[in-house]
Amino acid sequence: MSRTDNKRRNFLILLIIILIVMLISATYAYFLLLISKEDDSTKLYTGTFDVKYEQGNIIYEQLFYPRTTPLSLNDTDNTYVNSFTVTNTGSLDGIFNIKLDVSSNEFLTNDLKYNIYNGNDQIFISGSISDDDSYVLASNILLKAQESSNYTIQIWLEETGKQQNLDANKRLTAAIEIDGKQYVE
Repeated sequence: MSRTDNKRRNFLILLIIILIVMLISATYAYFLLLISKEDDSTKLYTGTFDVKYEQGNIIYEQLFYPRTTPLSLNDTDNTYVNSFTVTNTGSLDGIFNIKLDVSSNEFLTNDLKYNIYNGNDQIFISGSISDDDSYVLASNILLKAQESSNYTIQIWLEETGKQQNLDANKRLTAAIEIDGKQYVE
């Protein structure tokens, strides 16, 4: 055998050994991947809220006349009323807040009040609106994946029994906002 044939033969043997090692490594990596793979490891989970407002989310109201606290959701004289539905369209449970972002509150007293009713027409939460600010009206409301909740906000100028002429022809401008995030136990 010549020296060139010897080099060629050694090169071929080395090439075959490298191919065998690569094949064994690739097979080992493939089986290791199959063993360590979990059933849900390739699924993507999302959390998304969809909000539908009956009258839009902007409040622009100037026709508030003093009145007593509404006795029910159907007691709508001299009140602003807006219903909305929050739907969790994602695959994760979520929590959300109902916020009121007040851009202009011309009322001089703290007599603007609100009720938020749940889908069963029961008062969920009540409070007052006092100045230009952002208010969290209700917080940490749990909503399961693929479920919906209905709410109605009712705003009125509370009758105090005192002179309220200072609040005549005043305006409230605000936006109802929903902000949510994934629920973590």
